[in-house]
Amino acid sequence: DASLRARRDGGRMSRSDFAGNLRDGFDVINKHTVANLKATKELGSFLGRVSEAQKEYMGKIAVICTKYKAKQLSSFDATVLNAVTTLVTELENVATVQREFSQQLLKLKKDTQMFAKEHGKNHKQMMSAYSKAAKGWKSQQEQLKKAKEGYAKLAKDASSLQTKVTKMEQDMTTKATKLVSVKEKCAAATEKAKAAEREYQDTVQETNQKQSTYYEQEQPELLSKFQQAEESWLGFIKDLLEQYANLLFSVKMPERWDTSYNLLNSAVTSIDPGADISTFAQKHATGITSPQYIDCEVFQFDGNLPAATAPATTAAPSAPPEAPPRDSESLWSAKKSQSTHEADPPEEGEEPPAEDAAPQGPPSYGSRGSGDGEGEKAKALYDYEPANDNELGFKEADTLTILEKDDSGWWFASVNGKKGFIPAKYVELGTNPFS
Repeated sequence: DASLRARRDGGRMSRSDFAGNLRDGFDVINKHTVANLKATKELGSFLGRVSEAQKEYMGKIAVICTKYKAKQLSSFDATVLNAVTTLVTELENVATVQREFSQQLLKLKKDTQMFAKEHGKNHKQMMSAYSKAAKGWKSQQEQLKKAKEGYAKLAKDASSLQTKVTKMEQDMTTKATKLVSVKEKCAAATEKAKAAEREYQDTVQETNQKQSTYYEQEQPELLSKFQQAEESWLGFIKDLLEQYANLLFSVKMPERWDTSYNLLNSAVTSIDPGADISTFAQKHATGITSPQYIDCEVFQFDGNLPAATAPATTAAPSAPPEAPPRDSESLWSAKKSQSTHEADPPEEGEEPPAEDAAPQGPPSYGSRGSGDGEGEKAKALYDYEPANDNELGFKEADTLTILEKDDSGWWFASVNGKKGFIPAKYVELGTNPFS
């Protein structure tokens, strides 16, 4: 574990390259490379169209010159004839040079198409390698999730059985044979929970190892290959433009072409693949480094009996709040009327209650439900042990039905067919029991 942590921390360097800036950024790299490939193919197509247009144009000029020499030159005097002949000859020479130039452009087009094909093939291979590595890491994460959920379920089952054993031991009416049977089930559940815990811990360790391999070895290696491919593409484009610039110079075009050569040569010289790589890596930086080391989220066992505790990596749950004061006048008067089913006599001037009125109970905010199915649903946030017969006990995560509410902090509720008063702070309203 210590070595994994050290490798993780040691790999967090700030670099303006793919491996340092683009962890988990393969989607961005893929889109960028696909766009580059498309642009490269379009550049090759452009050079091809220019070559064909120039070849066709210069071919027409050559035909025109040939026809003109055959029919018109005999009309001029000697000195004029020499000048016109020179004009036609130079136009033919220019046409010849331009045809040669178009052939060189055609070669550049073919080179561009070939590079795009090889570059695309290499890119697919690298994306396939990335998909394989990412799939392996995702599979390991799913294994960890499955192991964790299985362990938590078995530990919870064992804890529930232990609670049942404790209650049965305290109940003097429990049959000995029944108690023995439940204890055996509890022991078996505890062993299963411990086995699941060991499996979960092993899976956590394996996941940390694979996480380190994925983020510190596999991803950096793949990202370096993608960067090399990007550098290769930038180098090819730069070389292609240099060839075109040199082509302008080598064919010895007129002065205007010399100017074009100087301008283009200056622009090509300014191409800096390293600066482009750094700019791209910084612009699209994912900000992702190797994830934090995964700690086991365990259940702590008291002897051979498990009791659920919070995972080590999360904050511990808050303690149950204190119950409201039990000397609340409204609460105890409600309890009294609930237990005796007797109403106080009406004071002078008051109308007596209707004959079919229901017995008085807790402070009324509506009709009391007749069972768990009526009233507002609430989820228990903590276990609650009743302090007297009028209070209702329940377990954390139980779904209760709130029959009546009171500002004293005590509500009247039902659960599992039983009714009684509960502290309002121990439940959360509006909870779907099936969520």
